[in-house]
This record gives sequence, C-alpha cells and structure tokens, in this order.
Amino acid sequence: MIEKNVLFDGSPNRLGMWCGADKENAELARVAEVIVEESLSIVSVVPSVVSIIWPWLEKVSTRIFARFYLPNKKIDEASVSDVVQKINATFKQGANGAQVFLSVSDLKKFVDYIRVIRDDLFFDKEFSVGLDLSDVGPFDWNDLYEEARKLNVNSVLFALVKDMGNKSDFVGRIYAMLNAWNNDNEFELHFALGPDSMRIEQVVRLVEQLQPQLLDRIKFLVNF
Repeated sequence: MIEKNVLFDGSPNRLGMWCGADKENAELARVAEVIVEESLSIVSVVPSVVSIIWPWLEKVSTRIFARFYLPNKKIDEASVSDVVQKINATFKQGANGAQVFLSVSDLKKFVDYIRVIRDDLFFDKEFSVGLDLSDVGPFDWNDLYEEARKLNVNSVLFALVKDMGNKSDFVGRIYAMLNAWNNDNEFELHFALGPDSMRIEQVVRLVEQLQPQLLDRIKFLVNF
C-alpha cells in the first residue's frame, strides 16, 4: 500500500483504500486495522465484504463504499433493477455509499434509467459512478460531466484499469479532464490508479496548476 507522504500534508482526507475482491477474513481484519490506524476517509469493497468489515469500522468516520459493475452494452431495466436491489442490500448491511462501474458509452442510458429514483435510493447515502479512465476520449469530457450532474453524483471515480506507461497518455487524459472542468460540477473526483505513487503525484501537480480549487475535492483509493 502506498504510504502517506508530502503529497498529503494538510489534506489527510485525500487518501482512501481500494480493497481487492480476493481477501480472506484475516486479511480483512488487517484492512480494517490499517484504515483505523491511518484515519483513511473511504474504503471501496465488493458487496460481500460490507457485512464483514462494517463491525470493525462502525465507530470510526471512514465511509464504506460497495462497488458494483454493470456489463458493457447491457444497460436495460432488468440490469438496473438488479443493481438497485443489490445496492439496497449493502446499505442495510452498513455501507455508506455505492460505486457503480460502467462504460462511458453506457453512461447516458444508465442516467436515463436511474435518475428518477436516484434521490430515494441514495437518501442519506453517497453515490459514485466509476469509469475506466482509458475509456474516456478527449472530446467526451463535457458530455460526461453533464451526465454526472444530471445524476447528482457525489463523486466520479476514475480507475486506471491497465497502466501501459507512456502509451496510456495518462498526463494528457488528466489534462483534458481538468481543462474541461465545469464550475457547475459539484461532485468530487476520485481516482484508483494502482500501485504507482507517481500517478498520484501527477494528478496532484496538474490539479495544482490547472484547477487548484479542486485540491480539497480529490481523493485517491490505493490498493491493499
């Protein structure tokens, strides 16, 4: 796990944890221990882990997010209804929010289905849409932000699913993201960038240069 460093001085709430799907109970106990020790602001877990980890985190301020994945190009009433039921179940088990991952091309259709029930479903809970950063084209940002506003998400989570080094054009993608930022956006920007702390540093430096007002609205979920 990436350790805290100078990038997080003055912003301890900028760091969260991404908990892998393959953790045994003993490992989950260690996950909870690290979260409490480091005062991490959020943790992302698969739905089956929520009921296990919640008793360890019940008395701390860390917010538990259950993450869900919608199949590519299969957004319909049945798939959305299914994920809504599963989200509700994790809320009853102690989750503070949900992260729903889907493809950029499916975002508009997903918004059309769920925006009507969004406020009821996420009453007093947090809602995050998760996207593969490499899936976002250079001219997609304005439309992406518009859909996120329609859905009134608390955050948009960008995952670097496969880091291909320079071929990922990571800096260029973050630059385009920040250059297209709309001041009407009220949501946070969250990032799951894998084990390379350099990627976190690149995001922080670009935010400082291009959109410094967002420094208190970015979070990084680091692998455990």
